[in-house]
Amino acid sequence: MRALVHRGAGSGPAGIGTAERPLPGPGQLLVRVVAAGWPAGRPARPGIVGEEFAGTVERLGAGAYGWERGDDVLGHCPSGACAEYVALPAERVAGRPAALAWAEAALLPVTAAGARAALDKLRVRRGETLLVHGAQAPAGRVAVRLALAGRAAVVAAARAAARPALRA
Repeated sequence: MRALVHRGAGSGPAGIGTAERPLPGPGQLLVRVVAAGWPAGRPARPGIVGEEFAGTVERLGAGAYGWERGDDVLGHCPSGACAEYVALPAERVAGRPAALAWAEAALLPVTAAGARAALDKLRVRRGETLLVHGAQAPAGRVAVRLALAGRAAVVAAARAAARPALRA
């Protein structure tokens, strides 16, 4: 299969290469990747790069449950997501919201984890007010939704053109 591969320190930037197509092990899914991301600021390690993806379930390993062939999913795959296929534990995926384009869904896992970590560090609780600057950006949108789900009040700051979408 084709993959975005980093050969190691001093080898230059990552490039298109080939890798063996993974097989799902027990409790794992094989997912055909439609879109993948490589979080900014993360150094490349040798091998397939990228950590987050969106795609379609191709095959279930023995004992994998909760998903069916053809399900659209998104997930986090630290072993390398920028490839045509990934195999990973079934619990590392979530259903892709139909309202999200493939590329948006692929960026959600790490973005959501970052927003959740920020809210946890701030100790945002029910009834408190959270100010989110850049609420139109992916991390801002996730932070707003997570805070609202936790029953916090939210003041979302965004450029004028993005405000109608934040009210939805």
